[in-house]
Amino acid sequence: MKSVERRVAREAKAVTRKDVILKAIEGKLSWLQAADILGITPRHIRRLKKSYEQGGWGGLRDHRAGAYAASGCRSQPSASY
Repeated sequence: MKSVERRVAREAKAVTRKDVILKAIEGKLSWLQAADILGITPRHIRRLKKSYEQGGWGGLRDHRAGAYAASGCRSQPSASY
């Protein structure tokens, strides 16, 4: 997947997450219902709620975007024989 496609997919997911969380904040959904809709655990929805309370919508963004995996290989292996 190209970087543009990944960015669009990430933004679409963020909009959906934002809509569900907004409904939970307004009281239209319980936090447990929001967790069920988003497919996450009640513990994680509590973390998202806390992040929102501390940092607004910016606290809910995926901070891993563009980061390398810790287990990923970042350099080419040396060809010394």
